[in-house]
Amino acid sequence: MIIAIDFDGTIVENKFPDIGRPELLTTEHNMIIAIDFDGTIVENKFPGIGKPKPNAKKVINFLHDGIGARIIIWTVRTAKNDIWTMRQYLDSSGIKYDAINDGRFVPFLNSPKIYADIYIDDRQAGGLPQDWDKIWKLIAPQVRAINKRPAGTYK
Repeated sequence: MIIAIDFDGTIVENKFPDIGRPELLTTEHNMIIAIDFDGTIVENKFPGIGKPKPNAKKVINFLHDGIGARIIIWTVRTAKNDIWTMRQYLDSSGIKYDAINDGRFVPFLNSPKIYADIYIDDRQAGGLPQDWDKIWKLIAPQVRAINKRPAGTYK
């Protein structure tokens, strides 16, 4: 078993300079959300593509369009064919995203870790609900606390 623990903000108080200041992170978007693919957006059938999780498209597109978040697909898929297959699925399903495994929205941070205000992953501590309506209820308070734009109404 491998357990990954973020250091800044988890083990010690986050004293990293300028992180958490949305005006430094993006221009027209207020926050960055990193979302795992296999097991989170779709059922985990890696290297294949599983069935979509309930309401994933609706919530992710609301985060992108309604909240104005930058969506980074954060995945262990690294082979070009696996990334291509995933990208084809996302595009053909109409799930909106801005990047895949790419931290370009934080140009001043030179780190292999993708920076995000919120990480959504099926392997997070405590688990993750299967239905994205429940995921929205979990992250909504954090979205409202971080986001400078009104959170809008999620339906």
